[in-house]
Amino acid sequence: MTQKRSITPDRFIRAAAFVDPQPNDVILEVGCGNGLLISLLTEKITTGRIVGCDKSPSAIRMATNRNAAAIRDGKVVLCVNEVKDLTDAEHSFDIIAAFNVNIFLKSGTRELPILHQLLSRNGKLVVFYQFPYEVTLEAAAPIIKTLKESYFKIVTKKLLKTKPRTIAIQATRLDP
Repeated sequence: MTQKRSITPDRFIRAAAFVDPQPNDVILEVGCGNGLLISLLTEKITTGRIVGCDKSPSAIRMATNRNAAAIRDGKVVLCVNEVKDLTDAEHSFDIIAAFNVNIFLKSGTRELPILHQLLSRNGKLVVFYQFPYEVTLEAAAPIIKTLKESYFKIVTKKLLKTKPRTIAIQATRLDP
């Protein structure tokens, strides 16, 4: 009997490299889905930890299975939550990451002030978006507009070399 080998999509490998976590970073992944990005980020942290949230219970079940060892080791915590429910001011994250989360495409979103509050003063927000077709960097304009309206400063924007291309935006928080 042959065992199925799981192949990590290139977009997640490139996204993890773009996030570039440090060993002691505390990370929040919004909309973590099945936990692919979390599994790659846990390889880079030692004393830090990752909190993954998703509004889908089935996605959290898959992420739990994928990251079971990291959960046992205390490096990963997963929860069924929407961003609007993450109002615990006790937490401060060095990095907040999101991959294909639609709140960043909406203007006037109520979730971004919550993320602003959860991000540490020197932290970074990293947003990835991959449309199902080829795009240019101009496709990032609505995301950038929404971030700027919510007091985030754009530090980097680029297209990752994936098929189709993935938009990658890094921002820091501004104090209003």
